[in-house]
Amino acid sequence: MIVCSCNALTNHDIADAVRRGASRPNEVYASKGCKAQCGNCVPGVVCALRSLIRERKEAAMAFAPVDQGAGSVAYA
Repeated sequence: MIVCSCNALTNHDIADAVRRGASRPNEVYASKGCKAQCGNCVPGVVCALRSLIRERKEAAMAFAPVDQGAGSVAYA
């Protein structure tokens, strides 16, 4: 899906940028080699960023060790 028609920025471009460490809209645009033009897409980019970052954190937490006390470790 195209999120920014000025730069042909897609939801896949945003996901790729997040995988490479982007956490701010300007980092998403920079990963594609562009900048926000009219600004109408910025709320959509921010929404997608938040969602993707939250999903990554939740996935990471699912495999994070959980301290069970007394030296034992379990995984969530």
